Amino acid sequence: MGSCWQAVMSPSACIGAVRRPRRPSRAQREVLHARPAPTTFGDDRIVAYIPRGYGLAHRRGTRLSVVTETGRPRPTHDLDLKGFRFGAIKPVTSDEFRKRWREAAFDFPEIRGHAEAFRILGSEIVALRRSARQPKDWIATVRFGRRMEAIFGFSQEVLLLYSLHHDLQRRDFERLPSLAENLPRATQDDIYLVSSRDLRAKRKLTEWSIREPFTAVAVAKPSADHVADAKSFVSQILTVRASRNLYSETLPVRGADFFGRQELLISLSQRLREGRVCGVFGMRKTGKTSLILELGRQFVKADTAHRLFILRDLETLPSDASTHSEVLLSDLTGALLVSFRQHNIRTHELSELSTSSTWSDFRRAVSASLGHASAAEHQIILALDEVESLLGLDPGKDPERSYLPEFFGVLRALVQENRNFNVLLSGITDSILTEGQLSGRENPLLAWATAYYLPPLRSDEASELIRAIGRRMALEWTPEAMAAMYDATGGHAFLLRSLCAFCVDQLPLDVEYRVIVLADVQASLRAWQRSVAQQIRQMYQSFERYYPDACILLLLVSQNLIESFEIETDYLDQSLVLERLGLIAEHDSEWAPTPLARLVAQP
Repeated sequence: MGSCWQAVMSPSACIGAVRRPRRPSRAQREVLHARPAPTTFGDDRIVAYIPRGYGLAHRRGTRLSVVTETGRPRPTHDLDLKGFRFGAIKPVTSDEFRKRWREAAFDFPEIRGHAEAFRILGSEIVALRRSARQPKDWIATVRFGRRMEAIFGFSQEVLLLYSLHHDLQRRDFERLPSLAENLPRATQDDIYLVSSRDLRAKRKLTEWSIREPFTAVAVAKPSADHVADAKSFVSQILTVRASRNLYSETLPVRGADFFGRQELLISLSQRLREGRVCGVFGMRKTGKTSLILELGRQFVKADTAHRLFILRDLETLPSDASTHSEVLLSDLTGALLVSFRQHNIRTHELSELSTSSTWSDFRRAVSASLGHASAAEHQIILALDEVESLLGLDPGKDPERSYLPEFFGVLRALVQENRNFNVLLSGITDSILTEGQLSGRENPLLAWATAYYLPPLRSDEASELIRAIGRRMALEWTPEAMAAMYDATGGHAFLLRSLCAFCVDQLPLDVEYRVIVLADVQASLRAWQRSVAQQIRQMYQSFERYYPDACILLLLVSQNLIESFEIETDYLDQSLVLERLGLIAEHDSEWAPTPLARLVAQP
């Protein structure tokens, strides 16, 4: 009989004096599983404790670890795979599944060994079907147990392809995502398993996965030792997950890669459903495009048959502003034609538009489509991203952009006349909603659309981003490390991911050491700041171009050269912009720069 908890730092050390029976009851096991592993991290000493006797090992892989005084994890002993049985998936017992299982096992006897190894890990093959393209191949889906999900960040089942080919081709690899499209349940879109007769399958899949957004893992032929197979599988998945730096994503994200902003998404969706034109504004690299894409994804997903989301990136407009009107009219006509035809909406009037058509012609053609019976049950949102590329620096007086009042007037008229159509704008500058005039004429959107400003991520949103992406890489962060990350970046989405990626790149190649502690962040800060100095400078310069007065105020606040009463009397509009963008905050009736402002506005 021993104590219930044992410190991994010393076999003789223990906490508490609670005694337990040798064979715990199911209730006791459920309590222990539901309780998070009592693992916390200090800055200078080891305080990591693991329960003894239940196999509840640290989540990083094949060994337990503790944090040493230097801040670097140190492996101790091999993982007890019995811990994976907690939260195990129940086997499928339906007659239809058993029939398919027998057929698949006849073609691929190795599936039995794989199933035994998965079962040791608390996981099960839960679905089987023949491939529609290759009838001799089988497609299985594996549902991993709670322990595997916690280690590797799995949130859905994983597709497993059984292929008879002795020479695996790249086209087989490239069609893996399409195999999942016709499955009854969604599967992980970032990892696929492949069991092939090709002896070079592991090498091929590793090489092909380098430049793709997903990875394919070769499942080895099973041996007589299923425990060894299970350990080998965990080690291989760990190696694959750890080999990709998922933080270094510079393109817009959506779906499982989108984090935070839930209140803003809900508010935007509500406003758009009410028929209000909305605008989303923020500094560069704050995630505006990602927010628009995620909003569009959720909007369409709610009713794919009747909802259309059309995005036009205005940053691709020609540099010659005099050609913008013609190019934009042609682009929007083409985009609407494609989407309307896919949903069987009338396009006769739209298809007759030509290069000589005017915005009035465009309005009549779109109204004919929206008002037709074929569009009665549909909802259409037109999103215009990077709107500053269309407006220029001084939209109120620019003679080359004389079409702007007419263009936005057409959009306003279409929204007012058609309950099934709406417009969403996004960009750096909010002048499209605040300027009284456009090219010398009244601004049709002034005080009519709803403006939203995109501040940095909150601390909890940033922590969720760090943790969730880290789990997909079999990586953990201590609370102190995550707090330091937020302090260093101010919650700016791009800078946060950039610093995370930089810290991960500094880790040893040994996949056993997959914990980032405070010391790792502190050691990376100076080098990271040098690496992103140019991007930060560009962010500030773009902000200065569109908000020159607000930039002056930001510098005054940063250098403590202005009193709060002066801000409220002389710089009220500018202070509102800075506050909405998360660059200044009020504390005890005094305005002060946020961590993001100190980083962006530094000399």
